[in-house]
Amino acid sequence: MNMEALVREKPLWLRKTDASALLAVRLKLSRNLEKYPFPSQASLMEKSMVFQEVTTASQRLSPQYEVLNISSLHDVEKTLLFERDYISLAVTKEDGDRGVALHQSEPIMTVNGENHLALFADVSPACMAEGWKRVNDADTVLGEYLPYAYTDKNGFLLSRVKDCGTGLSVEGTMHLPALVLTDTITDVLSGISQLGCAAEGKFRAGSDAWGALFTVTAGAYAGDTEEEIMAQAEDVFASVAEKEKEARRILMEEAPLELEDKVFRSLGYLKYARLLSISQMLNLTSNIRLGIACGIVDFCSVDTINSITAELMQSSIALSSEIDSPTSDTLDRLRADRARRFLELEHGLS
Repeated sequence: MNMEALVREKPLWLRKTDASALLAVRLKLSRNLEKYPFPSQASLMEKSMVFQEVTTASQRLSPQYEVLNISSLHDVEKTLLFERDYISLAVTKEDGDRGVALHQSEPIMTVNGENHLALFADVSPACMAEGWKRVNDADTVLGEYLPYAYTDKNGFLLSRVKDCGTGLSVEGTMHLPALVLTDTITDVLSGISQLGCAAEGKFRAGSDAWGALFTVTAGAYAGDTEEEIMAQAEDVFASVAEKEKEARRILMEEAPLELEDKVFRSLGYLKYARLLSISQMLNLTSNIRLGIACGIVDFCSVDTINSITAELMQSSIALSSEIDSPTSDTLDRLRADRARRFLELEHGLS
């Protein structure tokens, strides 16, 4: 896989065609090399040496890996990697060699992020065991070439002490609009944290998350096995999904007309807006997705909403604009134009 292929491919959380709350699962395995400081403490030379060692090892795992050095990428390409959750905003602004290794079938690999190395497998919710096998198999091969930082007492050493252990974390992307609309999302997020898990907005921190999209993360705890971490993740995802289902039922029973109004206003805004920001787009498509889930909208599918969302993400708009350094206003105009064209020409929603 290369950058062009990554642009064409929908992220996994935009491929699920039903309206359930859990959209996708990511298994992430983090590692550090024993002879170097953690990335936050490493010199530019040390980062460069880590980058060289890890990328060389990636070619031994598979010569089809395409290694991208973030320092040589354009801003829009960095935005694409951020939108796919491969790098943080902080990493896009840091100095030194850090990167992403892309592959069509092997786990995605990041270098010099929060830790020296992270392996990602994005899978559908039913395929968690398959995702674990993919990252574990890749880690086994890489471990033959890379001296990992490890102690019998603490397990694999990571930049955050609380994450030491197996190095595994399991992250679910969840769509929770009914919990947001019923003002119960804060309590749910608080309950998740009390279980030792983490929850935050996918594109905006806190309960005011764009598109009611949240990431719920379990794992990487000292003393827990990989199997225990995955079991905990499944339990937490199921619990949150059930709370979202109940909130949707309450909305339909107690405020059906208000919900219907919100859904159709969102559809109208998406159809006729002349300026459309990324946050507006995510919130509007979220409302329509909820309308589909509740049976309010029967002329538009979840797959249609997935396609619109993928088409209108910041990186997709910028990369296809053929405009050098487009302003935010230009991107908002192009996004609105593309939304109207997509709805009218491709799906007949004129």
